[in-house]
Amino acid sequence: MLTVSKYVFLDLLKNRSILVYTLVLAVLSFTLLGLDGNSAKGLLSLLNITLLFVPVITTLFSAIYFFNSLEFIELLLSQPVKRTGILLSEYSGMALSLSAAFVSGVGVPLVILLPVGASFVLILCGVLLTFIFTSIGLLIFVLSATRPVVSGRRSSFHCSLHYCLTG
Repeated sequence: MLTVSKYVFLDLLKNRSILVYTLVLAVLSFTLLGLDGNSAKGLLSLLNITLLFVPVITTLFSAIYFFNSLEFIELLLSQPVKRTGILLSEYSGMALSLSAAFVSGVGVPLVILLPVGASFVLILCGVLLTFIFTSIGLLIFVLSATRPVVSGRRSSFHCSLHYCLTG
């Protein structure tokens, strides 16, 4: 399953959306840290941006990516591999690529412009937020992707039962 994680990770690093996400975070980080002479205000502003921006983008992007890779996941499910292994490898590839984008977009400017302990705490919190909201995106995918299949099977079962009973 390491190969699936590696494939998803490398596929997402080439994605334009991840590159735009990284560039936006880097521009915001350099701008907020370079505007004011007081580094605490810049760090606090960057914390607010991180708390607002990272969860929304991570949840949206991960849910959309999982829905767009549904055929690939179905192909993997046809192989003799455990479902949990496939979902965990998809999740780990997604979470690691979004974390790498966050670290390169926020972490690099913080380490360059403000190498203090609070910067490392902000980077760690951002990475943890990325992992948490990627898992929420995966949960949205799993709950939404299986619901139409189940209701479709239920509807076909009711129709076939109706036709069998009424002749």
